[in-house]
Amino acid sequence: MNKRSLIALSLLLGPAISINALTAKGFSSDFGLYGIASSDSTQDTFSPVGGLISYFDGQLNITNNLMVRGDFQFLTDGDIIKKDAFSETDSKFKINGASATFLFKSVGASHFVSAYGGIFEPVGTDSFLQRQFGITGVHSLLTESRMGENGPSAYSIDGKGGSYLVNYNKIPLAAGLYVYKTDKEIEEEVTTTNATGTTTVKETHDRDLMNVDIRLATAFRYLTIDILGGGAAIINTEDSNGDKVFLLVDTLYLHCGAEILLGPRRGPSLFIQTGFDNWKVKKGDGHDFDKDYLYALIEPRLFYNDVMLTGSLFFFPDDTAKKLAFVDNQLGVNGSLSTKRLPFINKDIECGLHVTSSISKKNLYDLKDLKDFKKDFELQVTPFCNFGLFDGTAKTMFSINMTKAKRDSFKHAFKLTLGYTTRL
Repeated sequence: MNKRSLIALSLLLGPAISINALTAKGFSSDFGLYGIASSDSTQDTFSPVGGLISYFDGQLNITNNLMVRGDFQFLTDGDIIKKDAFSETDSKFKINGASATFLFKSVGASHFVSAYGGIFEPVGTDSFLQRQFGITGVHSLLTESRMGENGPSAYSIDGKGGSYLVNYNKIPLAAGLYVYKTDKEIEEEVTTTNATGTTTVKETHDRDLMNVDIRLATAFRYLTIDILGGGAAIINTEDSNGDKVFLLVDTLYLHCGAEILLGPRRGPSLFIQTGFDNWKVKKGDGHDFDKDYLYALIEPRLFYNDVMLTGSLFFFPDDTAKKLAFVDNQLGVNGSLSTKRLPFINKDIECGLHVTSSISKKNLYDLKDLKDFKKDFELQVTPFCNFGLFDGTAKTMFSINMTKAKRDSFKHAFKLTLGYTTRL
């Protein structure tokens, strides 16, 4: 969102948010704060470094039919352990998304009309499914993040626009249409003609793209689906000869995100999450698939009473891998064992163990012979524990990269995360 949009949004929503927040009527939010500590890999001796990540997702029901949402993120951009606790530290603040939704009902259905800017109801974070169907989350423990609704997703709407969604009452089915504008770097072929001849080169330009997406979602007992897909196009008003035209679209950039659970939400099942972006389809010039935006996660799940056992095969874009709590690399396999009901001092706590084998700094398209990447394999072991504290949940995680510990030293192979989340 640009500066003028933020100012306008603040002027429009500021008074309403202030009044309603004070009365605490119709206001709900999710808040999370995480501290992450490790050892400085550039130092020969143990030298702890750390930072903070925080998010805040809020929803304000101004009336029974009008609601506004905001998603905010804060993180430190430097070490806070070596510095004095009260000294200045570089940090970043970002408004990930803001939206306003009007709800009205008809016979047999609820209708939602929204205007939004930034990230809006991404596929894969459970926020959309939970709001529309009131179900428990189906996302993978592997994609646990510290970003709230801005966590990893198979595809995220990220732009300025509007949407219409209908949710049917008699069956758990929702369908929506999204129209929005995004700003992306697009690689284009530029042809120039001079005295020596004609040359064609590829150049990268910032372009405004108009997107049209369709979404379908359902939540039956043994089948949960959330699929969003569509295309984006540069809207041209001139043809190749420089003549003015009303509308010219010669290239489409396709994208899609899907989350599918085959089986019950608390029983033996198969979870699939996949997506892609920037699949270029040009008239008369075939197509060009952008491998850097491919997202895939396949995860069988087994349950025994309150114990869940999973095995996962994953391939994530680089930006997604950086958001994850239990994964450091783009490509690999994971196994996890967890329970949400381990008795401890008259309370049930959630605890588990992740074991991840992944390939460092490689993606799916780099693999031709696994023997060539033997030296790049990493084994990571991560026990975690979550327990109720006050009105929220305290979260702890201790990750050990066994490969780095054996190859280099233990002091550079661990990462400790302490966090707290709550719903207000």
